[in-house]
Amino acid sequence: SGLVLYWTLNNIFSLVKTLYYKYELSKKILNILFAITGAVLLVSTPVLRSKITGSKSFLLIILLLSIICFAPFFLSLIKSKVNKKPNKILKILPEGGYPVFLTLGLYFTLLLGVLIPSGVIASSPQEFVDLYHYSSPLWFVLSSLCIAIGVFVLWFGVFYALANVHVRRLFCLLMWVGSILATVNYIFFGKNRAVLNSSLGFTEEFTIPITEKLINIALLLILGILLIIVFKFLAKPAWIGIVGCIALIIMSGINIAKIDKGTKDLKVQAQKAVEDMPTISLSRNGNNVVVIMLDKASGVFIPYFLNEKPEIKDMYSGFTFYPNTISFGAYTNFGSPGIFGGYEYTPENMNIRDDVSLMDKQNEALKLMPVIFGENGYEVTVCDAPYADYNWVFDPSFFEEYSYVNAYNTKGYFWAAHKEGVSNRNYRNFFCYSLMKAAPLFVQNHLYDGGFYNENMITNDFSDEITNGNGQYIKSMYTAQGIYDEFMWDYSTLLNLETMTDISDDDTKHYFTIDNDTTHDPIMLQEPEYDVKYDVDNTAYERDHSDRFTVDGMTINMDNSEKYVFYQCNMSSILALGRWFEYLKKEGVYDNTRIIIVSDHGRALHLNDAYHLDDGTDEFMDIEAYYPLLMIKDFNSKEFSVSEEFMTNADVPTYAMKDLIDNPINPFTGNPVNNDEKFSHPQYVLGSPKWVVDGNNGNTFLPGLWLSVE
Repeated sequence: SGLVLYWTLNNIFSLVKTLYYKYELSKKILNILFAITGAVLLVSTPVLRSKITGSKSFLLIILLLSIICFAPFFLSLIKSKVNKKPNKILKILPEGGYPVFLTLGLYFTLLLGVLIPSGVIASSPQEFVDLYHYSSPLWFVLSSLCIAIGVFVLWFGVFYALANVHVRRLFCLLMWVGSILATVNYIFFGKNRAVLNSSLGFTEEFTIPITEKLINIALLLILGILLIIVFKFLAKPAWIGIVGCIALIIMSGINIAKIDKGTKDLKVQAQKAVEDMPTISLSRNGNNVVVIMLDKASGVFIPYFLNEKPEIKDMYSGFTFYPNTISFGAYTNFGSPGIFGGYEYTPENMNIRDDVSLMDKQNEALKLMPVIFGENGYEVTVCDAPYADYNWVFDPSFFEEYSYVNAYNTKGYFWAAHKEGVSNRNYRNFFCYSLMKAAPLFVQNHLYDGGFYNENMITNDFSDEITNGNGQYIKSMYTAQGIYDEFMWDYSTLLNLETMTDISDDDTKHYFTIDNDTTHDPIMLQEPEYDVKYDVDNTAYERDHSDRFTVDGMTINMDNSEKYVFYQCNMSSILALGRWFEYLKKEGVYDNTRIIIVSDHGRALHLNDAYHLDDGTDEFMDIEAYYPLLMIKDFNSKEFSVSEEFMTNADVPTYAMKDLIDNPINPFTGNPVNNDEKFSHPQYVLGSPKWVVDGNNGNTFLPGLWLSVE
C-alpha cells in the first residue's frame, strides 16, 4: 500500500509538473492556486500558532511559507519585463564548479557544525556533563557535525546537482557571500549577551538594540556587495575555501582538546556520584553548625517576602536578617572565597598575596572551616563546594586527605532519579544555536525562540516533561510552559533536605555546609505556592497582589519576566529551607543548631533607582549586584529579628565559629580568623565581568572597577 501511495503521488506530481511547463494557461492557474494557498496561510496564522506550537517564531515561519507561495505569481507578472536578463547576469559570474561548491559546503559544515558548538562547550566543559548520566560533551559536537554535513553537503549537494549551469553559478556565489557574512556575524556581532547556560539559554531576556541591528544590516549589505565583486575576479575561489577550512579545523581542534582535558576525569567521579547518597549528619545533644550558601540570592527581596508571607517569620524563628550587608563582587569567584575563608580571602587581600595562585587561595578558603571544625572534634559534611580546584563540577575527592570530612555532590542527584538524561535536546540545539549565531542580528531572536530554537511544544503532559526535560518557555510576564533542568538539579536538593538528614541522639558535634544554585538558574513558578508546574499562569494572582511590592514606602519595580523569575526562585528557596527548619524543630535539633544562610553576591536587576550609583545603564554600578542575602540563627534563639549592623558575607567564618573555637587560626597561613579588618578600613568591592575562571586564574584578579564601602 505504501508503494501504491508513493506511485500515485509521484504521478500526480509528474502531471502537475508537465502541465506547468507545457501549457501557459495551466501555469497561470497553478500560480494563482499557490497564491491563494499563501493567502490562506496568512489568514489562518493566529489559529495555527495557538493550536500547534508555543513557538514565538511560528508566525515568521508561516510568513516565509506564504512568501514562497506568492513568489510564482509575482514572478509571472514581471517575467515579460525582465525577459532574459537574469540569465545574462548569471553568465557573467565565473563558473566556479563543483570544487567551489564543495569547499564552501565544507566551510559551512565546520563553522556551524564544529567550531561554534565546540567553542561554547570549551568555555566551560564540565558544565555540559551530567554526572548521573555521563557522556562526553564531544557527542554534542559530533551530532551538530552530522546535521551540518546533512544540510550543507548532502542536501545542498542534491540541489546543486539538479540545477542548471546558471543556477549553479548563483549557488556558488550565494554560498561564497553567505560563508563570509556568517563568519563576520559570529565573530564580531552579538557579543553582549548574558551568560549562556548548559541548556543553551541566556540567563537574561534576549534583546538586541535596534541601532545594533541597523549597523549589522548596513555592514552586511556593504560587505556582500564587495564580496560579489571579489568573486567575479577570483581565478580560483576554491583555494580560499580550502584555506578557510584548514583554519576552522585548527581552531576546532584546540577547542576539542580543551573539552577532552576538562572532562576526562569526570567519568570516575560520575560513577561515585551515582553510588553515594548525600547525607546530612546532625545530633540532638551536640552542637550543630550549618552554613548554607544560596548562589546569587538577593537580600533585597527579604522584606517583600515577609510582607507577602508573614508566616516566614515563624518558619525562621530565631533568625536575624541583616539588610545592611555587602559582598565583595558580582560573581562567585569574587564573592564566595570570603564566605568560607573570611577577610583573608576578599579580592583585595587575595591580590595582595600575589605569590599564590587564585585557585590555590580559593581552595584554602573552601577548606578553612572544614579543617578547623574537624580538628576541633566536629564531624564535617561538605556538599557542592563552589569552584573547588576552579572546576565547575565539585569533585568530592577534593577533601579526601581529611578523614573527618564527608563530601558529596548533590547537584542533580535527586532530579536525575526521575530522568533518563538531562541534555538530549542539546544534540539538536547546538546546531540550531550555531545557525542563530551566524545569522544577521534581526533574525537571531526568532531563531533563538526563548531558548527553544523553534522546537515544537505540543505536549502538556507533566510526565513527558520529566522524561524529556524540554526546558521552560516564557510566554509572557506571568505565564510559562515547561521546566528547566538546571533549576531542578538544585531545587530538588532543597526539597530533599529532610530525606538527606540523619539525626542521632548522641552528643557528637557536626559542621555541615552546602552551596545551592536554586536562586542562580531561575524559572517561572506557580504562585502563591511558588512551586514547579508544567503550565504556569500567575495572571490572576499578580492582578490581585500587585501591591505586595511596596514595603515602608520602598517599591521594587517588577516590570519584566526576568525580575519575576528571580523573585520567585528566591522565594521558593526561602520556603523550601523553611520547611526543613520546621522538620528540624519537630525532631528536636533546631535549638542546638547554629544556621547561617548567605549568598556570594546579588543580582543587578534595577529594581529601584535608589540602588543605582549612576544613571542605571551600568550593571556594575547597581549595588543590587553586591547585595547578598545574610541571615543568622544562633543557638537557642527564639524570635525573628532584623539588624541594621554593617555586615559582609566574609563575616560568616567569624560567626560560625563564635564561642565554639577559641582563637581560630587559618591552617594555611597561620593568621587568626576574625572580622577585625571590617572595622579597620573601607571595604573594597570588585566590579568585574571577568567571572570565567578559565581566563581569570592567575595570581591576582584581572583589572576591574573597584568600589569602596565605609
